[in-house]
Formats: sequence, structure tokens, C-alpha cells
Amino acid sequence: MAYKMGLRVLQDAESYSIREAAPDEVENLLKMFKKDMSAKWVDQHHNLPGKKVALVVIDKETNQPIGGIERVVDTENGIATGVGFAVLKDFRRRGIGTTMLKVMDEELKNMGVTCITTVPASKNAAKFLKENGYEYEEFIKMYLAATFRSDKLVYGFEWAGMKKYL
Repeated sequence: MAYKMGLRVLQDAESYSIREAAPDEVENLLKMFKKDMSAKWVDQHHNLPGKKVALVVIDKETNQPIGGIERVVDTENGIATGVGFAVLKDFRRRGIGTTMLKVMDEELKNMGVTCITTVPASKNAAKFLKENGYEYEEFIKMYLAATFRSDKLVYGFEWAGMKKYL
């Protein structure tokens, strides 16, 4: 179940809004994440102990969800783990994902989170995360530098995490 914050609208754009996800919307978000990511990753990390924070992007024209993001928060240690992140293909490359990520980061920062960890599911996901302040763990950067390998060899592997400090 998602951590309920009152279903506040957190971002209101011309064609979409970003708001807290209702508990009944989280299952649909998880299905959306599983299409773009590893179902095993989503299931494993959605069930981590901690507060669940989920945001949904609603298309104003259709009033339907077009994207979402979920993080599990360990408030004791100030760390959040990425469960899933997706924007439907027809709505990509419009800044929706970037805005959604920034809104989530701000919410997490307000909750006392200082570090977010996640694993990119693809080359595009890794590029997107890099553009938004995430970096590979130090040992991954050292491995890639030492072996002169492209980072495409590490996408989707749980040990190839990325993190961002808030």
C-alpha cells in the first residue's frame, strides 16, 4: 500500500498533473513499471520495509494515468530505494518524467531523505538518470574504467546501482 499523504496535487502543468497516488492506483503503477523493467526487481523492492511513496501523472484530457514513480523510504537512515518509474511511450520526451522525478526528489527531501538508490533497467534509463543527477556506484565506475567497457554491460543488474544525494 502506498504511503498516503492526502492525495495532494504536487505539480499542475497545462496537459497533466502530478499527485500522490491513491492506494488503489499503486497496483496499476506496478503493472506499468513491470512492462519497462524487471518484474522481479519491482516485486522485490515494492515489498521492502518502510514507507511507500508513490506519485501518479494524470493526463488532463483523458483523466487517465500516463506515468508514475514509487520509492520505499527508510526514514531511520534517510535512504530511499527506487521501486519503479515509467511514463507511457506516447507521452515520453515531453519533460513529464523529469518533472515527476524532481517532484519526487523534493517530497523525499522534505521527509528527511538524503540519498536515493535505484537500478537503471536500460541504456535510456541510465542516460535519463545521469541527466538528473544520479551516478553509478563507485565500484561500477572503477570497473568500467579499468576494463574500458561500455556501461551498457551493467544495465538492469541489481549490483549496478546508481545513487543520488539530495
